[in-house]
Amino acid sequence: MAQTRTHIRRVLAAATGALVTPVSIANGGTGSTTAADAAEALGVGITDSPQFTGIELGHATDTTLTRPSAGDVNVEGNRLYRAGGTDVALADGGTGASLADPNADRIQFWDDSAGAVDWLTAGSGLTITGTTITASGGPSQATQAALEAETVETTYASPDRVKFSPGVAKAYCRIDGVGALVAGSYNVSSVTDTGTGDRTIVWNTDFANANYALASTLTDTPANATIIYHNTGAIAVGSARLVVVNEVEVLADVGTATTAFGDQ
Repeated sequence: MAQTRTHIRRVLAAATGALVTPVSIANGGTGSTTAADAAEALGVGITDSPQFTGIELGHATDTTLTRPSAGDVNVEGNRLYRAGGTDVALADGGTGASLADPNADRIQFWDDSAGAVDWLTAGSGLTITGTTITASGGPSQATQAALEAETVETTYASPDRVKFSPGVAKAYCRIDGVGALVAGSYNVSSVTDTGTGDRTIVWNTDFANANYALASTLTDTPANATIIYHNTGAIAVGSARLVVVNEVEVLADVGTATTAFGDQ
């Protein structure tokens, strides 16, 4: 009877908050009177480091956190990327490769033969400075002498020196039937009409000597057969005389086209 009364008093005391002795962990309690102390007693307090095989985050099955290896965390079997961990794959916006600082300006590129991202090193004649790639070297410009001699060398003919090649025309022009220079000529300063069928072409740039070659043809259809000839006695380094005669060797005004080849 006395034990029953003692038990009743304890129950009543607990109901009124008078009982301060907590139920121990061994007896199914927490051994504490507050939630914070209970968490500490159970090893899940803010200063504890509890160990779990996995954590279901916010859902029973769709966001499972696990530990595949030291320092790594998986979410639903997919490893989270971290510094010093697995390289971020190309498909996830990374390079898929662990690249070291090249200590120089380099371009990152995909090396298809190796199937990996790597640094591109500038080869001979190329330099990378900041965000600029500069090319240097390459073939030099051919000299006039080399072009005239058609020297076999690794050079290039600049637009202003192409004319020095032996096979390139040094001048050309068209003259109409009345002896006037037609627009579109090259290296021709003027045309002097000294009379019927007699014209003198003046060059802009003189030839090196008077041994250059002239080729002329008709641009009009004459009534009679017409012959063009160049008076060799009137071919100078700075000009050339063009004479046009008909079949009976009478001077005739006919349109012509003339081209000159030679050394300048």
